[in-house]
Amino acid sequence: FNARLNDETLDTLMQDPEVETIEYNCFVKVDPLENDDSTLPAQSIRRGRQAEEAVTWGRDRIDQRLLPLDRLYDHDGLTGSGAVIYILDTGMRISHQTFQGRARAGFSAGCGNLGRPPTVCDGPGWAVSGVISDEHLRANPSCDSIHGTHVGGSAGGRGFGVATSAELVTVQVLSCQAPGTGTTAGILNGMDWAINDAIASGKPAVLSMSLGGPGTSFNYLRMVDRANAAGIPVVIAAGNEAVDACFVQPAFVPAATTVGA
Repeated sequence: FNARLNDETLDTLMQDPEVETIEYNCFVKVDPLENDDSTLPAQSIRRGRQAEEAVTWGRDRIDQRLLPLDRLYDHDGLTGSGAVIYILDTGMRISHQTFQGRARAGFSAGCGNLGRPPTVCDGPGWAVSGVISDEHLRANPSCDSIHGTHVGGSAGGRGFGVATSAELVTVQVLSCQAPGTGTTAGILNGMDWAINDAIASGKPAVLSMSLGGPGTSFNYLRMVDRANAAGIPVVIAAGNEAVDACFVQPAFVPAATTVGA
């Protein structure tokens, strides 16, 4: 639950033995994009039967521990087929050709609040079920953050992604109005929805979270533990800001896979 509390109500709740924890509902934002999208020249060397042109430096680096890079991406037949990646971000344009029809609608933390129908959103930065569509953009031209679609493409897009056969689900926990902000409560709600959806689907799943804010939160610890107990890894960006991830939420969570590059 999240609420605006006056001092008297807060004091009462803090003394209630049935209340486990009370925290600030902090603002969270997208992590800065790494903009090194320069293409790599083709390379005649081939290793393995599943190698293809890496196209970008990141895709080349992810499959290779030792340098120099060989300008190839070798997935060794592991393309994410049958698995689901939940993209917790600013929403996704699921119709984008890079997803080849593998992306689907999911959840929006900014819609259906305060007892309203899920088709009623808090403002132009929030899209029904997290889907950034042509219709939504025409009605809300200020929805100008491409971060969620970018992250989805890196995770599973054709040509540029890692798991190019995986199903992708948009879970909007940040506004699509730049710079792309949200709250701790909204992100926790998105994580909760994604975990429940993954359990219901019965498919292997992973949560992808390229977002963060300063500080730590007990509730992130608990939510990541819940995901792990269900066999769902949670992968979180370290921050892209040269800051110790131990002081960034949710990257600080020991049970999560926090990735820096």
